Amino acid sequence: MNFEVFVLPAIEVQGTGALEAILQGVFHTIIFNRSLYSKCCPREREMDIFEVSYAVSENKEVDKLVFEGIRSFLRKMDEGKTKTGWDNLVGRIERSYELESKYIWEMIGLRLRVSQLGSGVACLEFYTVKDEPWGIFKYEKKTIWEKWKVPVSISKRTITPPQSSEIQASQQEMIRHCLTQIIKKVNTKRSHIPPKEASKDTKRLGCSPFAIKYDESSNSIWDGVKQVLKNPPKLM
Repeated sequence: MNFEVFVLPAIEVQGTGALEAILQGVFHTIIFNRSLYSKCCPREREMDIFEVSYAVSENKEVDKLVFEGIRSFLRKMDEGKTKTGWDNLVGRIERSYELESKYIWEMIGLRLRVSQLGSGVACLEFYTVKDEPWGIFKYEKKTIWEKWKVPVSISKRTITPPQSSEIQASQQEMIRHCLTQIIKKVNTKRSHIPPKEASKDTKRLGCSPFAIKYDESSNSIWDGVKQVLKNPPKLM
């Protein structure tokens, strides 16, 4: 099924804590502006670390889902930094390119040459749930109607004290720009939004059901490796 996809400006930060705070603001802003069923008054929330505020609705279940979704995304993004993650990646290259692992590890120091280790694409999906017949039984069919993608990366640059305030100001401007883009996008395209349905999920959340995921279709580590392997260097 076709669904609307919105891609937000890329976010680069200095640490996981900053990234988690930003994603909280980004996803809550999207969810609040897609809260079609909520009668709650908005509440302003200050973003940790940055002097930026955003609107949220008073719904503990939404807070919990956003928190758990972001933590799951960060764990998934961090897998590429571990030995297990790299071993899995090497196995994938072996199968795809028929190379022996010892040559892969030698190839220009694969651990060092793939630039975006601490990166990924965070994805927020809105969907509907309907009971569909299956013989004498019924099953829940999930249909995605909107996706939001946020490319993120954790910088490895060494920051000196004089640079710190400049970077803080730059990142705050980046966050505000991202939140502004959300407001523009949610108001620009609305024809794809499904009709209101008072289901148990929408009553519980005050909005359409949603999920926060690591976007597997945008695996920057794997994409980076494939670029390297297009023109592999000569092995000693």
